Amino acid sequence: MVGAVYGALFGVIAAWARLRGVGLVAAATAWGLVVFAVSTWIALPAAASLFGGGDPIQNMAAMVGYPTFIIEHMMYGAVLGLVLLKPTTR
Repeated sequence: MVGAVYGALFGVIAAWARLRGVGLVAAATAWGLVVFAVSTWIALPAAASLFGGGDPIQNMAAMVGYPTFIIEHMMYGAVLGLVLLKPTTR
């Protein structure tokens, strides 16, 4: 659900900015880094506090390892961009 909301938000931004082709995929990959930052330092600590998730949720990025967590989010963004690509018509 969280990934779907982030993806829908990016879809709105991409449509507004009229992103296409490689630029769309690059922007979506960068969006994955934004999602990483928001999740790591805002969303996960807030969720852990609100729902009593404790350290496994609050410190997820550190537990997984920051490089791995960053790569996972960049892969999410790249796939999001590929999904949003529209085939060219002739």
